[in-house]
Amino acid sequence: MRRLLLIFVAALALCTSIAGPVATSQAASTNHLVVGMGTVSLGSPYGSPTLSVLAFQTGTRVTGGFVITYPADATYPAGRTAVIGTVTCLDVSGDIAYITGLIAVSSGPRAGIFPVGDHIAIGVQAHEMNFSAGLSSGPCAPEQSADIPLTAGSFIVR
Repeated sequence: MRRLLLIFVAALALCTSIAGPVATSQAASTNHLVVGMGTVSLGSPYGSPTLSVLAFQTGTRVTGGFVITYPADATYPAGRTAVIGTVTCLDVSGDIAYITGLIAVSSGPRAGIFPVGDHIAIGVQAHEMNFSAGLSSGPCAPEQSADIPLTAGSFIVR
């Protein structure tokens, strides 16, 4: 857990330096915070990804980052996958956060699912999450439901 937190903090610093200035959200002007780490079990061949996210919005300005990691598993026994990106859009509706991110780094055997430069739609709430990779629709992608129960971790959505 500490190792993942360290990877997340390093990735967030990398994403902030890559992204430069904070993004401007197309969502309504308000203040929001999303923070947490969660793991889901998707079964073979999709594995058990862990999502770490820190995103905040002040007015129309959005900043933050995300890291998705996959452990070695039966489908890919020799390797891990890591995906790192910046948050480009944040929309909060009740206790659900809809996040769009820009993929900055993708490595490992599942890297082809997460092309660098593509957007990813992420949905999170306290004990559920989901994400869709490979979107090229721009900084505010269609909303992704948060409908897969976490097997570990939690998120805070404010």
